[in-house]
Amino acid sequence: GVANVNEEWFPAHMKYLASYIRYRRMNPLFPFSILFATLTAIYWIVAAGDATSPHQQTGYTLVASLMCLAILEHAFLVLRLRDSALWNWALKAAMRYSANTVK
Repeated sequence: GVANVNEEWFPAHMKYLASYIRYRRMNPLFPFSILFATLTAIYWIVAAGDATSPHQQTGYTLVASLMCLAILEHAFLVLRLRDSALWNWALKAAMRYSANTVK
């Protein structure tokens, strides 16, 4: 499971779900898994640069891009970052919309 869930994403009628969320410490394996994933992404980036055909280069680039996105996702889900601050503009608009539509 995800160690840190941002409960401010819940709509007003579902705020009670925050009481079911437990916050945990980071697993000691996390830094090693991120290191391994980063080294793997670097390997695929280097392999894309050394590829002999455009097909191989495209394949390695796509796999490296997905690995980089996975590393970023794990950082957001495990580390205590307020990623909701990035989306406050949309969250405020959604709250205004739900307040106007749900009566």
